[in-house]
Amino acid sequence: MPLPEAMTGQGAQVSLTGGGGGCLKSIQLPTMSIEAIDASCLSDTGFAKKVANDLTDAGSVQMTFFIPPGGNMAAPDAAQQTLTITMPAGPNGGSGATITGDGFISEVSGPSIGIGEIVEQTITFTFDGTTGPTLGAAAGGS
Repeated sequence: MPLPEAMTGQGAQVSLTGGGGGCLKSIQLPTMSIEAIDASCLSDTGFAKKVANDLTDAGSVQMTFFIPPGGNMAAPDAAQQTLTITMPAGPNGGSGATITGDGFISEVSGPSIGIGEIVEQTITFTFDGTTGPTLGAAAGGS
C-alpha cells in the first residue's frame, strides 16, 4: 500500500509588517469559531435551542522563533500590523496557500534561558477583524 500524501511544515513562512522574529520554529494556526447563543424559552423542554452568532471570532496565531545572537526579543504591541502566513508549496512547485489578516501582538512569552538550550520566544498575534483573515488558495506547480 503506498504512503498517503501529506504536507510537512518545512518551507512555511510568516511575514509581519512590524518585523520581529528570527528563525521560525513553529506556527499554531488559529481556531476560528462562531459562538452559539442560547435561544431557549422558559417554556421549552428537552434540549436547549441554539442560534449562531452573527460574527466569527478569527482567533490568534502563535509563532515560536529562535532568537539569534544579539537579536532582540519582541514585546506586546497594540499597533495594527498585517500577518501573512504562507504554507509550504506542493511537491511540484507552485506556491502554498496563504492566510492574511490585520491584528496586533497580544502576548509574548519570555524565553527560557539555560545551559545547552536554544533561546526561543513565542509570540501571539490576535486578528482584530478589521481585514481578514482571508484564506488564499495554493497556486499549482508543473
